[in-house]
Amino acid sequence: MADYKKLRETIDKKLSTDPEFRTIVKRINGGRATFIDTERYTQIIACAVSRELSAEVLDLSDREGITTQILRDSYEDINATCARVQRAMDEKAGIHIRPQQEDFPAERVQQFTHSLVDPTVEDSVIKRRARAGSDTIVKSAHDDFIRKNATFRNDAGLTCYIIREGSNCCEWCSSVAGKYRFGTQPDDIFRRHDNCDCTIIYDGQVLRGKQNADGSRSKTWEEVPDAASSYKPTVLSPEEAERLQAKNQPQIMTNGVNGGKISSGSDNMAEITKLGKIDTQPLEQEFGKLKTDEIIVTNERLDHIKTRHPEDYSLFEKYGVSTVESPDLIIRDLKNDNTVFMVKSLDETNLNVVAKLILDTEETDYKNSVMTFYRIRNKNLVKLEKKNKTLYKKE
Repeated sequence: MADYKKLRETIDKKLSTDPEFRTIVKRINGGRATFIDTERYTQIIACAVSRELSAEVLDLSDREGITTQILRDSYEDINATCARVQRAMDEKAGIHIRPQQEDFPAERVQQFTHSLVDPTVEDSVIKRRARAGSDTIVKSAHDDFIRKNATFRNDAGLTCYIIREGSNCCEWCSSVAGKYRFGTQPDDIFRRHDNCDCTIIYDGQVLRGKQNADGSRSKTWEEVPDAASSYKPTVLSPEEAERLQAKNQPQIMTNGVNGGKISSGSDNMAEITKLGKIDTQPLEQEFGKLKTDEIIVTNERLDHIKTRHPEDYSLFEKYGVSTVESPDLIIRDLKNDNTVFMVKSLDETNLNVVAKLILDTEETDYKNSVMTFYRIRNKNLVKLEKKNKTLYKKE
């Protein structure tokens, strides 16, 4: 695999000449590193892998096989490094728990690498997929290690805290940022969007003594100094967020299907799926006349949901049509032009379809389209309403 060897050497050279990366490696080798260091270690690897893969992906002799091997290399390296740092911290704290290794996410990687050989999209889309997808998957190696070991140690009797923080946060990341005792963290604390650089780590308390039948312990516990207990995220202004989105966000976004009940076709860019017809009345009161009442979803956005939000994809299959055709709530996104949140409420959660509207004044053949889809908790939905404009609410 000459292509693999060449790409591997290019990535390794980038890393070996990065001064920050070399400094972190010295901290790891000296037993002084923390999970903040391993998170940054991971981010630097993700940046190198995603940039080089995007640059070379069109010329690879075996895109799926070589990409899979590069991602496996990174995943195993990050897991091993996190385990090494965990053992060093445990030794100082007097903890004797073997770090848990997470399995390589083969199915998720297969879905991603298969999207890189899609003949229905332009080369620019393939390069964008290669960069965004590999970046997120590499970062997920650290997230998976943190999640698995926090869960294991919590079950073993350590009081663990999940900490998420970042700089230049988007609104969504800011809504889940913070420090949470394990078990109280938001369901989507480990989720990432494209180009997300949030730090996600865990912190623990050492429990001394044997646990009694009533849950108490024969000795008191001793807290390990936490990593970043006070944190205030830097939130982008609407103008900064719009510029960042225009720079980084894929132009066509994806979501699910409806059990064969929706017809498919293709346009000049990508295969499309006709999702349904939307009620234009509350939308046209706000935006003016729409070009059509049809709403579609592209195969590129389907890949996005499957890769980025695998837990939500089945919900889109089941509820996607009813969410856009008869939403319980429609909110205008004040940060992005001609964009709305279409929300459907279920017993235990809410479903949010983010849709881009096409106005009658636009000289294009595009139709209203789904940008993304995810679950949203009641607390975050209230925040979303307060920061934007409600256009419709079901009585």
